[in-house]
Amino acid sequence: MKILIIEAESYLAASLASKLESEQFSCDIKSPAQALNDDDYDVILLSMSGFFDYLKLINAHKKSIIILLVNYISNDILEALKAGADDYILKPIIIEELRRKITLLGDYKRLKILSASYENIIKNNTDEIIKNKNLLKNISLPLCLISQERFKSDLFVCALAKVKGLNFARIKLPNDEIPGEHIDYFYDFENLNAQDKKKILNKKNENIIIYAKVSQGMQNQIILDEKSLITEIMPIQEYIKFCIISYQDIYTDIEIANMLGVSRKLIWDKRRKHGITKQRKI
Repeated sequence: MKILIIEAESYLAASLASKLESEQFSCDIKSPAQALNDDDYDVILLSMSGFFDYLKLINAHKKSIIILLVNYISNDILEALKAGADDYILKPIIIEELRRKITLLGDYKRLKILSASYENIIKNNTDEIIKNKNLLKNISLPLCLISQERFKSDLFVCALAKVKGLNFARIKLPNDEIPGEHIDYFYDFENLNAQDKKKILNKKNENIIIYAKVSQGMQNQIILDEKSLITEIMPIQEYIKFCIISYQDIYTDIEIANMLGVSRKLIWDKRRKHGITKQRKI
C-alpha cells in the first residue's frame, strides 16, 4: 500500500515512514500544499498540527483512507471525521496500532468495493424480477423453486429477500441453519439424503426456500423456466421418479402406476429408494 504522510514535525514524519517501510509499506512525506495535487495514495496520515485547511485536504483525497494524527480529542477531529476522514490515532503513535488500523481499513475498503460490485451485478440481473414487487410480497414460504439452472433460483431468492426485507443464508444441510430472522435457502436439496430431505420438508411456517429441478410436492412452488417441464430424453427410471414427484399431488400412486404401465410396487420402491415422501394434505 502507498502511504502519504502529512506531518509538520519532520522527525516524527521520518520516524513513521521508516517504521512503516519496515512493515513493507511504501511511504512519502509531503507538505499540505504538495499533497493537494497528488491523489495517488491508498492511505493518508494527516496530522492535525499546524495551520492549514485540513478539510480541503480531506476533500481532495476522497478515494484514499484518511487517518488523523492527533494530540488530543477536539471538535476539529469530529469535523474532520464528518468530512470524510476514516479514523484517528493519538500521539505518541504506537506503530503496531497504526499498522492494525491501516490493515483493517484497507480490508474494509476492499470488501466495500467488492460488495458494491456484487450488488450491482445482482441488481442488473434481478430488476426484471423485482418489477413484480406486489406479487413477490404475497409469495408464501416455505417455497420450492424449480429450474434446470440454479443461477435462476439464486437470483429469484435475492430478489424475493430484498422485497420482503430479509437477509438469506445459503444452507447445504439442515444442521447448518443459522439462528435469526432470515430466509434459509437450501440450494442443494436434491443431493441430500432422504432423512435430511424429510427434516426440511417437515418444517412448517418457516422462512425456507429449496431449489430443485423437479417438483418436491410442496404446497408453494414456482417453475422458473419451461425446461423444468422436461425437454430432453431421460432414462425410464429417472422419468418414473420425475412423474412421482411432479404428479403426486394430483394423482394417487395407483393412478400414476396405471398411466405409466408399471406396478404399484415399483412406485412404492421408487419412493423408498429416493426418499420421496408424499405430503399429506391437511
